Amino acid sequence: RVPASTFKIFNTLIAYETGVVTDDKKLFKWDGKPKWIKAWEQDLNIRQAIAFSAVPVYQQIAREIGAVRMVSFLKQLDYLSISGGITRFWLDGGLVISAVEQIEMLEKLYHARLPVSKEGQAFVKDILPAAKRGCFTAHGKTGWAFTNKKPDHGWWVGWAQQTSEAKPIYFALNADVRDKSQLGLRQSLVFDVLHDFVQLREKECQVN
Repeated sequence: RVPASTFKIFNTLIAYETGVVTDDKKLFKWDGKPKWIKAWEQDLNIRQAIAFSAVPVYQQIAREIGAVRMVSFLKQLDYLSISGGITRFWLDGGLVISAVEQIEMLEKLYHARLPVSKEGQAFVKDILPAAKRGCFTAHGKTGWAFTNKKPDHGWWVGWAQQTSEAKPIYFALNADVRDKSQLGLRQSLVFDVLHDFVQLREKECQVN
C-alpha cells in the first residue's frame, strides 16, 4: 500500500542528505492560501511540519530534491518508484510498502544502518513526533491514504520504549480508515497491544 505521510520520515532523510534541510531552523513559507488543515496555514520549520504532517511543505521539499536525486536515494533505500509525480508519488502514486518493510526500514534507521549518513539518521530520529501512554513512549509517523479521492487506509509506524535505554519495540499498523472519526484508532490500537504484551509477560506496566 502507499505509505502516505509515513514517507515523511524518509522524505526528511533525503532532504537532509541533499542539503535541502540542514537543521530544524529553516522556515518553509505559507503561500497564504487556505489549506486542508488549519495548522498548515503558517510558516513551518521541519520539526513542526512533520508534527503537523504538513503535505504542502513536504511537496515543496520533494520539488527541491528533484526527481533525479529522489530516484537515486529511493533506490539506495530499496524504494523503487516515483510514478505519479514528484509531489504525489507517496500519497496516491506508485510508491508502495508493506508493514513488514516499514519495520525493516525503521529498525535500520533506529540503529543508523541505512546507506546514508549517521548524522542524517540521527536528525530524523530527533524530530520524529512522540506520543506517550502509560509506560510507553512511541516515536513515529501516522499516515492516511486516499484512493480515487476517497479515504482508504491509515498507518502508524515507529518504535516504542518503556525507557530511553530499553530495547525498542517496532510497530507498523496498517488498517482501513474510511472516516476521519477513525483516525485516533491508529495510535490507540498500537498502545493497547503494547501494554497487553508487556502486562502478560512482565506484570509491571500500568496503563494511565
